[in-house]
Amino acid sequence: MKYFTQYGIQNKVCEHFRNSLINNRLAHAYLFYGPEGTGKDAFALELAKTLNCADEHQRPCNKCASCQKINHLNHPDVHLVIPVNKALTSDKIRERLKKMVVNPFAGIDGSSQHNILIDQIRELKYESKYTPHEAQKKVYIISSAERMNKEAANSFLKILEEPPDSLIIVMTTSNLNAIPITIRSRCHIIYFPVLKFDEAISVVEQYDTVDDKIKEIIYLNENNLKKIFNSLSEDYGAKSQLVYEYIKAAASQDILRLTEAIDKMTATRDRNYLLDLLNLLILWFKDVIHVIALNDESIIINTDLKENITKFTRIYRDSDFEQIINNISDPGNTLIDYAVGKGGDIPKWISAKFDYVIFIRSSKV
Repeated sequence: MKYFTQYGIQNKVCEHFRNSLINNRLAHAYLFYGPEGTGKDAFALELAKTLNCADEHQRPCNKCASCQKINHLNHPDVHLVIPVNKALTSDKIRERLKKMVVNPFAGIDGSSQHNILIDQIRELKYESKYTPHEAQKKVYIISSAERMNKEAANSFLKILEEPPDSLIIVMTTSNLNAIPITIRSRCHIIYFPVLKFDEAISVVEQYDTVDDKIKEIIYLNENNLKKIFNSLSEDYGAKSQLVYEYIKAAASQDILRLTEAIDKMTATRDRNYLLDLLNLLILWFKDVIHVIALNDESIIINTDLKENITKFTRIYRDSDFEQIINNISDPGNTLIDYAVGKGGDIPKWISAKFDYVIFIRSSKV
């Protein structure tokens, strides 16, 4: 029997479960943790298919009735729980889940106000009392398990303490320390490391033709599949041009143009959009650093702006670009969370961030 032949990434994780299946040593509960965009939810679904696949040679086969039902998230014995809020209607929740059907690697965007609620866990507890309708194993997948509120976590603990033999539980998280120790201690913990560039390409190739522009997006998003697919679904070119307009205005110290650029950047309170702009800005300066260090224009990632970056490098080659990158970077993104989630002054925040880019010399780029 062959397992996970179509998944293509996270080879150590696949090997672990391959051995567990061969030796019939599956745990009753798993906690998948690791950075965002490493395929945790996608593999949880892959495991659910494998446990219930009807094929006798390769599992999952993605062809049998069970695999197809799980692929479309309509299998009666496989439940995927995502963070929601009470204001979301059933139709809205189904709409969010459809994104997982289309592409489980893309993840589901959620507000910081979305949580896994007690009612969702109560439904799982009720279902867990019964034997599977048609599956060999019931599978509960709790995505972003760190979003369980206290009530939900306490209720969920009771399922973990006395799980039925027919049930496998998989939780996923990007923040292991946010999972209560009482839950962690009852799970087999599996780490999902950051993907390599070639691994990210192999996943994207399943959904799109990978050209130089898409490779640029993969590089920019540091192989984070969630961010990559988010960028591919939006107007990447428009964002790149907006950042270039900002840099031109900042470099020439044109306050009017600078204000206009900041106004455009801050017209939305979308956290991911603002982070994309910051990442594009950082990528610009990384290109400049590489050109200065290696004197090779062929390594520029922003291929559409190669001529502009080359000219910029000649004018500002003595600037401390590494310090500029450090100043722009905010590992915790606490400020942007404040600005987006708590009604902060985004224009003031983003202006302060980008002010690091205003240069002493006055020249047009």
